[in-house]
Formats: sequence, structure tokens, C-alpha cells
Amino acid sequence: MTKKTVIITRPLLQEAVHPLESALKHEGFDLRHWPLIDTTEPHDSALVLQAWQGIDRYQSVMFVSPQAVQHFFAHRPPLPCPLPECWATGPGTRAALIREGVEFSNIQIPDESVGIWDTDQLWLRVQDRIQAGQRVLVVRGGQAQGGDSSIAFEAQVASAEQEDAGVGRAYLAQQLRAKGVEVQFVVAYLRGAPRWAEPQIKMAQEALRDQSVWLFTSSQAAQHLASLLPGVEFSSAKALATHERIAKQLELLGFGVVVRSRLQTEDLLVSLKSFQ
Repeated sequence: MTKKTVIITRPLLQEAVHPLESALKHEGFDLRHWPLIDTTEPHDSALVLQAWQGIDRYQSVMFVSPQAVQHFFAHRPPLPCPLPECWATGPGTRAALIREGVEFSNIQIPDESVGIWDTDQLWLRVQDRIQAGQRVLVVRGGQAQGGDSSIAFEAQVASAEQEDAGVGRAYLAQQLRAKGVEVQFVVAYLRGAPRWAEPQIKMAQEALRDQSVWLFTSSQAAQHLASLLPGVEFSSAKALATHERIAKQLELLGFGVVVRSRLQTEDLLVSLKSFQ
């Protein structure tokens, strides 16, 4: 029996093998790791250092992804102040924080029994833990193309919200400000599309037709795939999406089969086994 191929599109991290990958290999899946988001250092890391130096001003620090954790902690000073309570939208980011030495009890994520990993669910968890007059720092990524990351730290709030209009980080900032909480953003890394040579493009085109399953945990990754393969037909392609927003993006691209799944490893395995 031929192994089913799963293409993992999440960015690479400097870490041990992700638990999902171990589980997929154990179940006999053939894995290909084709990251569709490249992450690099910001143009001006002094802003990240400035955030660290003032970390004690914040009641909480929200990390948007494991990459945000990795890049932010890469600039941790030798003797930092104790870290405030940390917020994350999912277990992957929580695991990245724990690898950096943050105590499990100092991390808030959405209710795991619900299994929906987004800022709406995070807000339900943290809304009663803060009060007017406090400050929250959001550690996030920025777009690699264009923009000037050397703007003043305080000015990043406006530019970040403009880029994030309509997505979770802007929603969280709106909810916090409605409660009288001051919100600041710091760009800890830059996101961009990877560069694929012709052999990689040909392999990807084949994987859109050969019953491989593309696993997407980001709608931006789906957009990057479309930009890497202009004019390519997606109607024979199969994808597994971990959020409704991602699924809608894939459907707009024309993916023939799009299955939704919660992000827990057990749910993803069940969904992947359902593909025929």
C-alpha cells in the first residue's frame, strides 16, 4: 500500500521534531516539509531590545506564533526582569514559550476543551485578568516586503494594526482598549514568501495532482503558494486547514477538496486518515 503524502507548510523552527510530525510518521504517512513562510530578523532589532528593557511595564505579553517567541527570546538580555504573564493562541506557541524557560502556570491559552485556537477564544480566557490602566505588549511579525521597521517603538501600534486590519491581533487590541488597557506592538521578525527553484516548483505542481494532502495552518501560506505557482490549476489538490479563515482562502484559490480540522494532533490524524 502506498503511503499517503502530507505536505507541511508551517515555517521551520529551531526545535525538536514537532509532535504532529512524530505522530504522522508513526502512522505511516510520508512527510514533506515545504515551508511557505520564510522568517527573518527585523531590520532594526533595537526595538526588540527596547521592549525587553521595559518588559516590567507590562501586565501581559501576547505572542502571535512560535516564531514570535523564537525571535523575541533570541534578543533576551543576560539578566532580564521576570517575564509578565504570557498569552498565546495555541499549544504550539505555549510549547515554544516553555522551551524558553517560561513556567507552564505563567501562560494563558484558549480553553483546550473547545479546541479553537484564535484570539476570540483567547480573549474569553484573559478578559477578566486585566483592568484599566494596565499595559499589554503584542509580539508579532511584520511583512518582509516594504515598510520601515526602524520607526519609533510607540509608532508601531498604528502600522501593525493597519497591516492586521480584520484579523485577530487587531480584534484583541480593540477589546483591550475598550477596557482601558494600553496596547503596544513590537515586530520581532519579518514574514515573506520563500524562493523556489524550478525543481521545487515542478515537485509542488505534481503534488497538487498526485493525491498528496497539503496541511495549512496559515492563510498567508496559502497566498504564498498561489504567488509561487501563478496560473496553476488547484482543482485536483487536497488540503487540510486548521481554521475556517484558512479554509476559505484555499477554497478561493480553487482547491478541489478542503477539510477543516481542529489543531490537536489527534484531530488532525483523524482528518488526514479520512482522505481517500
